[in-house]
Amino acid sequence: HRARCHWQPLTSEGPSGLLLSTDGLSKSFTDHQGFLDFAAGVQGRAHEQGMPAVRSRLTEWLSHAAQYSGDDTTLVGAFEALGPAAPRRQDAPPT
Repeated sequence: HRARCHWQPLTSEGPSGLLLSTDGLSKSFTDHQGFLDFAAGVQGRAHEQGMPAVRSRLTEWLSHAAQYSGDDTTLVGAFEALGPAAPRRQDAPPT
């Protein structure tokens, strides 16, 4: 088994979001920048449209990506809640 690790100390303001994915997702893009652009797009949509909008499309995006890598694609994300698109209690998924 192989794992990649990146360590970056937070010396000032922390990141506004965090995404964790299987390698199948990153392998779906022709280069690393494509993967970074996808991640930035997910975060941008979460802030602009809200998490329910992202949640409703995520399965579609990951299924589409899996067609290119031939591998499973799994993504977990956490974002800072900001502005009018910030989640409300009623937006939380059932537990």
